[in-house]
Amino acid sequence: MYRATAVVHRACGADSQRTVRRLRQAASVVGAIAFCGCSGRQSALDPAGRGAEQIAELTWWMTAGLVTIWCAVVALTVLAVRSHPETFTRRRAASLIIGGGVVVPTVVLAVLLFFGLSLLPAQLAPAPEGSQVIHVIGEQWWWRVRYERPGREAVELANEIHLPVGEPVEFRLDSADVIHAFWIPSLGGKIDMVPGRTNRLSLLPTRVGRFRGVCAEYCGGPHALMAFEVVVEEQEDFDRWLERQAEPAEEPALERGQRLFQASGC
Repeated sequence: MYRATAVVHRACGADSQRTVRRLRQAASVVGAIAFCGCSGRQSALDPAGRGAEQIAELTWWMTAGLVTIWCAVVALTVLAVRSHPETFTRRRAASLIIGGGVVVPTVVLAVLLFFGLSLLPAQLAPAPEGSQVIHVIGEQWWWRVRYERPGREAVELANEIHLPVGEPVEFRLDSADVIHAFWIPSLGGKIDMVPGRTNRLSLLPTRVGRFRGVCAEYCGGPHALMAFEVVVEEQEDFDRWLERQAEPAEEPALERGQRLFQASGC
């Protein structure tokens, strides 16, 4: 009988060790995948703009709050499972439940709520007067981009946005057909583009680089392909680029583009 019991214990111990090893491996894989999403040219947690910096800060604070609440709940669960019922008086049990299950989550969530609300004015504030204004119109399934130049003809292009680093920019966003959502994760938050309504979004890039913008609202079949390139560069480079875009297209390049359009379609 003793030997049989020992064998069972060893078997159970081996199973427990294998389970723990598998859980650790799974946690390592999940952690690696999660942290891979914290960088790159389309990551809100690798900020390159003032708005994205605030969103990333709020994300980390929310993560800390989540961990705090989780630890409180787990601690209460472990205490309830491992303690003998005789050790708990009715008053002590009530204080633990109210403290760990009500007070801690309420305080943490209230702090996060007020912190998040404090960021709203900065996110919604208009760009200073004289800032570069860029009209973006979402269409199925591409982006029409128009740079306003006071006193001169506007510059219009598609699926590509250039921005000067360290300078605020105001986007005026419209939709030509259905609801789209304009989002450059590395630079700031997202905002809807509603037909018949012009929404505004101010961004302030803080470092140069190439980033990826997307439509964050399902808008039809090729929605997943509705992306655009964002280039943040020095002010001098941006000015030169905008002047080049304002020049008339050269005839050979125009002919090549026309042939490509006629052969492939939009």
